[in-house]
Amino acid sequence: MTEHETPAWFADAQCLGLPTAWWHPEKLGDAEPGGYNDVYRQARIVCNGCPVREQCLDHAIEHRETNGMWGGRTPRQRRGDARTKLRALICGHCSKRFRSSHGRASYCSVSCRRAASKRRERATA
Repeated sequence: MTEHETPAWFADAQCLGLPTAWWHPEKLGDAEPGGYNDVYRQARIVCNGCPVREQCLDHAIEHRETNGMWGGRTPRQRRGDARTKLRALICGHCSKRFRSSHGRASYCSVSCRRAASKRRERATA
């Protein structure tokens, strides 16, 4: 995907056709007394029910988006995610994407970890 290419998942995003300023209030100019919270509140309502919310957040993290709301997270929240190393990982057993706060997990669940362990035992037997 090139820098200006729209990701395929975006076609399923609930924000399509809605005011861009809800997700990018910095384009409106100076924040009003309440800051961007009121504007972001509108966007968060849409994001919370969006079927591609995780892909959107992954996109923002992978592309180091510093402005706007992505996947229901503000720039400040995404910076916090990075500080706590909240990152998308791929399960070593089922290849499902999952999140880990410590970044060292290899499996998305205990059952995948057990299944992978049994597979390794069979391979060495």
